[in-house]
Amino acid sequence: MLVIKIVSGCNQTKGEAATALKDAGIERKAFTIPQFCTRNGDLSEGFYRKMRKERIGPQETRILDRVIITVEAETKWRREREAASKAEAKAKIASEAASDDAAEAGAEAAQ
Repeated sequence: MLVIKIVSGCNQTKGEAATALKDAGIERKAFTIPQFCTRNGDLSEGFYRKMRKERIGPQETRILDRVIITVEAETKWRREREAASKAEAKAKIASEAASDDAAEAGAEAAQ
């Protein structure tokens, strides 16, 4: 039988509680903004705020004066960013191809 000792109260720091949960195989379900930034390419908090301002950041959950980002919101955000990156790359390739075609057409017309 597996016995997990998770102590709550004044005797345990947040770090100790997090370590106890991790050691017990219980994964976090939400993260603070600094934790989210570290987990996602070591983003700076300033860059995170810029993403929030441009409305391309993850969905935030606010509880009183705390802001957390759930694992589900993080996953959704990551998928959205990947899709946007692919769309931007395709648009850039199409734009470059159109520009090349226009340059070739101009050169042929000049001859």
